[in-house]
Amino acid sequence: MRSLDGRFSYLSAHSSSILPINPISVMPNGPFAMITFTEDKQDQVSDMGKLLSNYSTLFIFGVTPSSWSRRNHFDFPILVDESGIIGKKLRILDPLGGGIYPLNCLFIFDRYGDELIKIRLGYDEGLYYNDRDRTLELVLRQTCRYAESI
Repeated sequence: MRSLDGRFSYLSAHSSSILPINPISVMPNGPFAMITFTEDKQDQVSDMGKLLSNYSTLFIFGVTPSSWSRRNHFDFPILVDESGIIGKKLRILDPLGGGIYPLNCLFIFDRYGDELIKIRLGYDEGLYYNDRDRTLELVLRQTCRYAESI
């Protein structure tokens, strides 16, 4: 994730000002979480952001391919990836969406930019977590603690 070439825009948390940006300039030096989403999944994204906000050392940002035309109401910044570069690089383009839009996913990376976990929201239930003894919150807590420790 440390090398990306493409056209990106950036929206700060709770902002409506869209700025062109090089995404590498906003990458943190510590562990980070990235949530890829399309505009119709904003409720899921908001829930993920709330779960992740418990980890103060974890930088959180969202990535959407959409032409974002309104205020960012999330508590984290959004990268607008108009050309789908991030989705292609992470191999998460939805084949049912014509390979244009990314699947709604949550990634956690360590401080070196190495992917620790990828959870496809709405698809990976039962693979990493369930509703009984291994909840999504537990999986995120364990992964975030690990990311903070290395």
